[in-house]
Amino acid sequence: DLFAFAALVIFIAVFFTNFSNNAVIAILLLSTTPILCVQMGINSLPLACLIILAANTAFVTPAAYAAMAITFGMKEWVGKEYYLYALATVLLLIVIEIVIGIPVANLFLG
Repeated sequence: DLFAFAALVIFIAVFFTNFSNNAVIAILLLSTTPILCVQMGINSLPLACLIILAANTAFVTPAAYAAMAITFGMKEWVGKEYYLYALATVLLLIVIEIVIGIPVANLFLG
C-alpha cells in the first residue's frame, strides 16, 4: 500500500534525522526508496519530495541541527520543557506530512 509505505518512510526520515545530519538521512533514503518504488510499481517523485521535507524536521536533539545545538547550549533560556515542545512539534509535523502531504504530493506529482 502506497500510503503505509510513504508513512513508514516519513517516520524513518524524521526519527533518524533527529540523531544525525539531515542531508545524510535524505541521501540514504533518496537512494534506496526509488528502488523499492520501482519494485512496488509506484511513482517515486512524490515520496522523494516528502523525504526531503521530513528530513528537515529536526528539533528534538542537539545533534539534529546546528541551531538546535546552540539552543540547547543556552541553559538559562531553555529549560527541560523544550524537549516536550520540540517533540510535540515534530509529532505534529509527522501527522501533517502523512495526512496532508501524501495526498497533495500524489495529486500534483503522482
